[in-house]
Amino acid sequence: MEGNCPIVDKCCASNAPSLAFMDSELSENHALTSAACRECVVVIDGANVACQKDGKAHIPKLAAAIQFFRSLEPAEGRYPVKCVAFAPNFWPNVKPAPGAAGPRENGAMETDDWALLDELVQKDHVILTPSQAHDDFYVIDYAVKYDGFIVTNDMFRDHVANKVSYRA
Repeated sequence: MEGNCPIVDKCCASNAPSLAFMDSELSENHALTSAACRECVVVIDGANVACQKDGKAHIPKLAAAIQFFRSLEPAEGRYPVKCVAFAPNFWPNVKPAPGAAGPRENGAMETDDWALLDELVQKDHVILTPSQAHDDFYVIDYAVKYDGFIVTNDMFRDHVANKVSYRA
């Protein structure tokens, strides 16, 4: 698969932390340890990747992106890929589309894909960001901390305008 993914082909080995993680609980549960082999870290902006034109989350799109990166085999001169996505905490609490089985809580969006999302969360492939938090901060912070690559369609213009030095 070499040459098919510029992110993976350019993976570097540095996992030196550069920022304190925004939420110590997330940091403890999902941090790369020094005992782990060197990895290429890919951080997916789940809210952006899963979003469709109608504004609803399409979890299979997110699952496909995660599966793509997790399925890549290390090649000579390339490190294994660790892929994690961040998504809003309210996603598991959305009301299902009419006629679908699932949680009955009132939510801002409708989806049939809550079971797939729950599976991704249980496997630690998706990390849910706390309520009232801007998930972009978690995506950027995790990528900076572990010298990772961000997969998104977002230009992060609001973050660039308010840029703080992300490198220590």
